[in-house]
Amino acid sequence: MNRTAAIIVIALALSTGAQAEPTDVQKLAANNVSHQFIDCAAFFAFTAMCLGNQDPPLKARAERQRKDYINLAFGTATAAGLKPEIVVARYKTAFDKLQKHTDCLNVSILRERHLVQCEALIEVPQRLKRH
Repeated sequence: MNRTAAIIVIALALSTGAQAEPTDVQKLAANNVSHQFIDCAAFFAFTAMCLGNQDPPLKARAERQRKDYINLAFGTATAAGLKPEIVVARYKTAFDKLQKHTDCLNVSILRERHLVQCEALIEVPQRLKRH
């Protein structure tokens, strides 16, 4: 299942408000999307860390985005039937990986790689809710 399809499946599943048990496909999609939200949260946390005191408004924005993505990760993980501990462990792993393989001088490279993907994760469900 490609990313867009996974996002659409989970967005529809979560937006219907139905109390039925999610199907295995919906749980898998929720799990995958949750993992993508975690990667985005780690990216924004790393960006905020790298900014330090250089640009306080941009750092504050990155921190808000981290919180938004981590909240989305918890929500989709719950839909997937995952425990909060899994989200925390995945987040720590993603953040540690960024710290290990990237220095703050190269954060612009990460930005190019992650920002478009992270924005797309938010944009598709918002478009679906409007229709």
